[in-house]
Amino acid sequence: ARARRARVVAAIQARMGSTRLPGKVLRPIAGKPMIGWIADRLRACREVDEIVVSTTVEPPDEAIVEFARRIRVPSVRGSEQDLIQRLLLTARSFAADAVVRITADCPFVEPGLVDRLVRLFREEASRADFITNNDPPSFPHGLDAEVIPTSTLRRLDEEVRDPYHREWIPLYVKAHRDRFRIVNVG
Repeated sequence: ARARRARVVAAIQARMGSTRLPGKVLRPIAGKPMIGWIADRLRACREVDEIVVSTTVEPPDEAIVEFARRIRVPSVRGSEQDLIQRLLLTARSFAADAVVRITADCPFVEPGLVDRLVRLFREEASRADFITNNDPPSFPHGLDAEVIPTSTLRRLDEEVRDPYHREWIPLYVKAHRDRFRIVNVG
């Protein structure tokens, strides 16, 4: 019998509440909101099973949900500050074995690179807790992405108490590299 192929969802992490540039994810670049460019680029991925906007329950983020609906991308709404909770909710809502974390302020996300990370996850699933191209940074800023297995998100949900690290997942994982198997794509 053939083993089931791991289901991987690209989660575009988006919220209107940026402190430096509020609403940046819906600001137009060459006539299209930034998040639209990201969704279009992710649609070129061959290894991603679904693209989802992972946003918050905050009222201003209804605009993100509406835009996602217009471009036919489903969305999940969770905590604004607790990214572990939001990504775990996204994974569970779409029966994902892993999520690819894509920030909504990176319009140049590279489909081939995302596919490489996902393929590596599928090959190394039993030996990797966190797959990235940013430990050390291997590509220009804006091309960074991570594949986080759902099992790692569950583990993080159980062990991370500090609100700062519940929002900044990569920093927590890297700060505890003795407890996580990190694989970097160079």
